[in-house]
Amino acid sequence: MEEAKLDFDGLVEEDDAHVQVWIRRILSGQAQVLNVSFIRLGNPPLVSRHLRKLELTDTALEANILDLASCPALEDLIMASCILSLCKISS
Repeated sequence: MEEAKLDFDGLVEEDDAHVQVWIRRILSGQAQVLNVSFIRLGNPPLVSRHLRKLELTDTALEANILDLASCPALEDLIMASCILSLCKISS
């Protein structure tokens, strides 16, 4: 899979754990482009040697750190209408 788009509009909070699994599975499938919308992510599971573009829309990031160091191929990070509750962004 080269590109994946996940739109979680209408998702209930109880499904948050499943979202983490879906994102990990997509990234383990060597996706190069990931677009995620309408979700709350705590400790985002962003580990990929192949991910080149990450787009987050209407997403709340809640963690101590957004660590993108495990995505060495990442060239484009687009964040639109996001809520960031982070102490640090690392790459």
